[in-house]
Amino acid sequence: MSGRELSRIGRERFNRTGSRRTMDNASLTRLLSDDRVREYWLKPTGNPERPPEVHTVFNQARVRVEFRERPRSVRIGDILILYRIGVSMITCVTECLTAPVYVTQEELQTEPWRERWPWSVETRNLTPEYGSVWNEYDLQPFPLVREYNQLHPEEPQGLGALQFSKDKVKIRRRFAEFIMQRIIQLP
Repeated sequence: MSGRELSRIGRERFNRTGSRRTMDNASLTRLLSDDRVREYWLKPTGNPERPPEVHTVFNQARVRVEFRERPRSVRIGDILILYRIGVSMITCVTECLTAPVYVTQEELQTEPWRERWPWSVETRNLTPEYGSVWNEYDLQPFPLVREYNQLHPEEPQGLGALQFSKDKVKIRRRFAEFIMQRIIQLP
């Protein structure tokens, strides 16, 4: 099924139920009230050598998140906020379920692109409904961080490492909550 078809299905579900992201909002609200100690990460996804895939959907219950280098500091329970490079738009919010795993030889034979991103973690998608229509919204990390920093100058967040090819950046819990609140507030 194409991304456009899934977006159409999401719109139809919204028209029938009046609230497309009820499940997402419940997951994010629980996460916002959870005081467990965990780290929060902003993670770019996509291939920089190809045009951005704006019709890809992120509505799967599980999302495999790939890394160029072993993500030693990403732990089970950490939150990864994924965004699509090229269009720089947030696609979903996920929770890490596994320790990092290295690509197998069998995977390399069937998916040669994994040579570039040989490490991965399995995550639970906390926003599958938003992930099916992410491309309809303009939630971009860099404008969001500028807005956040204006509202919270006492606790600024930087994302500069992402502009220098880092494949993840640790973000403050408060900034992660700011992003999640934005997803909850979407119409």
